[in-house]
Amino acid sequence: MAIDDILLAEPRGFCAGVDRAIEIVERALAKFGAPIYVRHEIVHNTFVVNDLKAKGAIFIEDLADVPPGATLVFSAHGVSKAVQAEARARGFDVFDATCPLVTKVHVEVAKLAREGYEFIMIGHKGHPEVEGTMGQLSSGIHLVEDVADVARVQPAQERKLAVVTQTTLSVDDAAEIAQAVRQRFPMVREPKHQDICYATQNRQDAVKLMSPEVDIVIVVGSPTSSNSNRLRELAQRLGTESHMVDSADELRPEWFEGKTRVGLTAGASAPEVLVREVIDRLKALGAVSVRTMDGVKETLKFPLPKGLKLDAGAAMASAPAPGAVGLPGAAAPRIDWHAEIERAAARLEGQRERQGAFVRETPLWKLSPEVFGLPATLAASGVEIWLKLEHLQAGGSFKARGMMNRLLAGALPASGVIVASGGNAGIATAAAARALGVPCEVFVPGLSPEAKRERLRALGARVTVAGDAYADALAACLARQRESGALLTHAYDQVEVVAGAGTLGREIEAQGGLPDSVLVSVGGGGLVGGLAAWFAGRSRVVALEPERAPTLFRAREAGMPVDVEVGGIAADSLGARRIGALSWDIVQQHLHEALLLDDAAIRAAQSWLWRELKLAVEPAAALPLAALQTGAYVPRPGEKICLIVCGANVDPATLG
Repeated sequence: MAIDDILLAEPRGFCAGVDRAIEIVERALAKFGAPIYVRHEIVHNTFVVNDLKAKGAIFIEDLADVPPGATLVFSAHGVSKAVQAEARARGFDVFDATCPLVTKVHVEVAKLAREGYEFIMIGHKGHPEVEGTMGQLSSGIHLVEDVADVARVQPAQERKLAVVTQTTLSVDDAAEIAQAVRQRFPMVREPKHQDICYATQNRQDAVKLMSPEVDIVIVVGSPTSSNSNRLRELAQRLGTESHMVDSADELRPEWFEGKTRVGLTAGASAPEVLVREVIDRLKALGAVSVRTMDGVKETLKFPLPKGLKLDAGAAMASAPAPGAVGLPGAAAPRIDWHAEIERAAARLEGQRERQGAFVRETPLWKLSPEVFGLPATLAASGVEIWLKLEHLQAGGSFKARGMMNRLLAGALPASGVIVASGGNAGIATAAAARALGVPCEVFVPGLSPEAKRERLRALGARVTVAGDAYADALAACLARQRESGALLTHAYDQVEVVAGAGTLGREIEAQGGLPDSVLVSVGGGGLVGGLAAWFAGRSRVVALEPERAPTLFRAREAGMPVDVEVGGIAADSLGARRIGALSWDIVQQHLHEALLLDDAAIRAAQSWLWRELKLAVEPAAALPLAALQTGAYVPRPGEKICLIVCGANVDPATLG
């Protein structure tokens, strides 16, 4: 046995919907006493179900098995309209533990059905969530399980046709089937926000990042768990041997022969206690160290149904004893962002002392509003405009801070570093790699400007064009990283990258004190996340986005990160389709507001900065000024406003 390391995926295990469902059953037991009846397994995990059985829950499939007047809980997967109607007719006291993200799909189906739509549902036949969603209608909803099914489906009409998805599918498989649906039915209506839930997406993303770094992946989950099965299949598809276990007892020593690095994750219905038991068993098999990968810290919590508030006695009776391990699984500790940013600053300053400056201290200008053509009344009221000229940073953008911090945070392999980027993150990574004397490969989408590709090559990077969008470049990057073993650097969604961006806020405060407000553009969110983490409510952070790339704006509408279509001036620079999960967690706590600006206003501000101040900046860097010049952001009397001029990687010929 040669196991050296266990790498824990982040996030893993319980999601907000599972936490809520289990808490509903436990509160019902505490308040009303046993037995409590639950239609279907509350979540698909053997340990959880057996634990609740021991506490007095009875799991049934047929409502005829529930006695009159009993308390009934619907499982997290949701139920059909017929089941709801039968429960009402039988007079049960019902509490609905359906995951709110599944309920969102049900609501969308009902709304569009009233408008005359038929539906294609992508999902697995027989899964209770699929039965519940399809059971929202008596007819007009057609199940497809794969691409072949799409060719066979026969809706009554195509003019009003919509697609919905089971929330726990493989993201990649669902995308392939959805593409087939679009090809056959070009007018099909897709959800405003994808149906696959944030937790499924996050856990699959973690496996994608983890798989290249390990020799085998173990998924903790029950055979009935759809999302757990998808995690195992995903790791296998990425070329990493993978097994799913319901408990540590199912681990087989022969799986680990010749393996030195074990990746460990858990499905969204698997409690952390099972993960800890697997770790203990792996240690008994010879594992030496356990480390947790950088990843999303999920903080979303769904409200409970009315009627389940516990009185003091019941609450004390249901509370776990100190030190006890129970359900739901303990949440992962939150990141101490202030400490991470201080560590990043120390690394960057240490590199400066050893090798000379790479990350520079960029100028902070303090100017009167009249300089920018703003009303004189603002100056008279004491308003002050600060320009943080981060476009003068190494590599031409703030990205230098995060990329160098990522490279300095650990040992660099001989194969160097690898990154997928629309331009700026790649330029910063290439420049940092050259400064440290290591190879660098950058995967860029086809929409990235040739000027940025030329800059990358001039910095000594190998440039590979993959697909049209950032997601295509990232997929190709992950595949190459598996072959080469290079250090994977994410353009905006790694702890070191966000913390590195946060050193910009630290520097602003050191140079000029605390501003009242900071206006900053958003792409994937690394910069706004880093700044919000540093200022942490001491200064107002205002996020600015182009109307055609509203990753943060749409996430705030949906209550979670969602994919958006990106176009216009954002296509090559602010081209991320989804806000980064780390930054999303930060901005939910510390962001003041998010504003959208049209391309014309951004271009006008960009031209003004060149014409009046001779600052050659890219469109993203002009958003803060555009917000002021258009009146989208109105300063308060006496306000000190810091505009982040974030990047200069622009073709001078485009400046007017």
